[in-house]
Amino acid sequence: MNRAERIAAIIDQRKPLATRIQSAIAHLETLREALGRIEAKRRELLQKVNEDEIQGKLNELDFRTPHDAITEQVAVLEKLQKRFERPTLNIGVVGQVGQGKSTFLQSITGLGNEIIPARGGADACTAVMSVVHHRPGQATEAKITFHSPSSLFEEVILPYYQKLELRPVPRDWNDFIYGSFEYPEPSDAVNVALLKNLKKYYAQSGYRSLLGAEPKIVPASEIKGYVTHFNAETNPNNHQNLAVKGVEIYCEFINAEVGKIALVDIPGLGDHVLGDEKLMLNALGQEVDAVLFIRFPNPIGGSILGIEDTKLYDKASTALQDLSARAFMVFNKIEDNQESLNICQEFQSQLSELGIKVVESFISDCRNSDEVNSQVLDKVLNYLSTKIKDLDIKKAQFCQEKVLDIQNDVKTGLQKAGNILSQDKESDDDNDLFDEKCDEFLQDIGNTLINLREELAQNQSQEDIYLKNQFEQIFKNLRNQKNTILPTVEQIKARSNTVGNYGLASTYESYLNEVRTLLSGYFLDLDEGLIDSVENLKEQVADLLIRKTILKNLFESEDFVKNTKGSKLLKHIKEKQIPERLEELKKAFGIIADFRLSYRGMIQHRIRPKMNLLDPKKTTPLMKQEPSDADVFEHLEELYRETLFECEGVLQNLLIEPSQAAFAILEEFVDRGINAKNIKKDWRKFIRQRRADLWPEDFQILAENTRIHNEWNFLLESVSKYSQSPNLTFID
Repeated sequence: MNRAERIAAIIDQRKPLATRIQSAIAHLETLREALGRIEAKRRELLQKVNEDEIQGKLNELDFRTPHDAITEQVAVLEKLQKRFERPTLNIGVVGQVGQGKSTFLQSITGLGNEIIPARGGADACTAVMSVVHHRPGQATEAKITFHSPSSLFEEVILPYYQKLELRPVPRDWNDFIYGSFEYPEPSDAVNVALLKNLKKYYAQSGYRSLLGAEPKIVPASEIKGYVTHFNAETNPNNHQNLAVKGVEIYCEFINAEVGKIALVDIPGLGDHVLGDEKLMLNALGQEVDAVLFIRFPNPIGGSILGIEDTKLYDKASTALQDLSARAFMVFNKIEDNQESLNICQEFQSQLSELGIKVVESFISDCRNSDEVNSQVLDKVLNYLSTKIKDLDIKKAQFCQEKVLDIQNDVKTGLQKAGNILSQDKESDDDNDLFDEKCDEFLQDIGNTLINLREELAQNQSQEDIYLKNQFEQIFKNLRNQKNTILPTVEQIKARSNTVGNYGLASTYESYLNEVRTLLSGYFLDLDEGLIDSVENLKEQVADLLIRKTILKNLFESEDFVKNTKGSKLLKHIKEKQIPERLEELKKAFGIIADFRLSYRGMIQHRIRPKMNLLDPKKTTPLMKQEPSDADVFEHLEELYRETLFECEGVLQNLLIEPSQAAFAILEEFVDRGINAKNIKKDWRKFIRQRRADLWPEDFQILAENTRIHNEWNFLLESVSKYSQSPNLTFID
């Protein structure tokens, strides 16, 4: 595998990690929101709770620290995610004005002054961050991205006001461009230059029409206008760069074998053009994988390696914490100039003394393309192709450890928080009151359900009105719609003419099958009657057991209980109210809540044999040797009538079965819910747990404390769940 292939493989291997980091970010943000809610509840409790001990414990809780740590770590992970999502390995080129950055870039990319202006004129300095991509075999072009008015104001204009401490500070973009610009001249040269640069945005208006514009692709001939500074003498009409947020240039590098790499020109560091140093540092954090510092030791004099170089390095290290493993230094020498070589070597020897730690430093003539590519770029790329994977893993592991620290802090906080609010101990009076109310409730529901059981026992022999109504409607439809179910004589004739010598016999058989299938479909509607019958039973139980008892207080409102079907109320009690540990009580409610009757399970197998009259393999054949179309119709009609009669007789005998099933299931429910061993223990445990909801007036203080306790525990459980999510782990 050659170097270009290794770089491509590294880029592909980064993508799954970027996806996992993205998931971790989403879950960290969810955890942060949960921490925010519990912090808000903590402050609320401090206002409500009067006990000194509890207040002291609440004051000791610290969920703000992990909350803020998540905010900080999310910002780091977002940069890491964007780095790993990139389709290239990026090398940042950093240096102060006039050190040879643009010349260095020209030597690698083959681009000239018309695209990457090198020092040599007042308008030579690059004005915006540019990313130069290696794209072999295609014409050079650039993608220009523009600021919006708000982003230019926030990211570029405001930092000038902060740096220069100008007052008053404009409120927004419009306030800046339409307000006055009368400020005293600063006392030092650097700030004079900064104020001059800020004034360009105020005084020049030609760039403003580009603010908010969509990104545009421009040919090589137009790139310079977007990347160089305005200059009144050499470039009087160029204001476009003031609106530019970023530039991506695509060209073929001189060394076409470099692979998927890009060079990032970062002009903001060390330039007197403020350009928003913060954003430039952010770009270092997410846009680059390695940094090349370009330094020109001037042999004529006045050039020393010192504090400005250290400041530049330290600034870069705030964006890349592992800068020493990703940084290189290029000392730009003058060709065939011994003094230049000597001072470069002197500077090279002083690096470690100044605390500037780099992987390797080079002495190279930035104007010499062969030298730059062979002595600098090749060595940097060789290093990246072999080391960047390990650097990526170390960075990801470092971030993972930070996330683990957050999880541990949250866990510690949860342990403290879980013991702060405890359920109040009940007095003897409270216990006596509960026993009285619980016994009364259990006696009432026992008597109520037994009375309903007796009522249903007396109704066992009565026809179920819901099934009967559905049954009568179906047979009424079958008789009234006979003409749509049976074929006409003309239809029989037409079909028999299409099937040859055995036309009538074949037609007769096919219509038998069709009529039987249609008839069977009608009977499926019996399900509606059975569903209504079951719902009626559940309505009776829910009305007596829930709507007319204190169990209605377990629901969100009386209107909800009043307007919700009984089946849903019983299901809610079973699934949402009764905890799993109360197994017997949960089973008892399951008996009634899960009760079903269906046509296929109860009726279909009984009436299906009666449809054999319409089965050509089981019914009587046509009696006449040469039957007519009318004979076939008459025979079909007779069999249809007989089948209805037979099915009607079967169903008539089944009309009492839903009543019998209702009695049986209620009897089972009463046995399991009232008479079963240990069932009263389950009832008492359930009622005690929910007593504040069931009797809020009698247990008012307890109800409020229970509500607060439940809300607090719910928030703690949410934080615990989110903090233990496996999605927070993105690397081992």
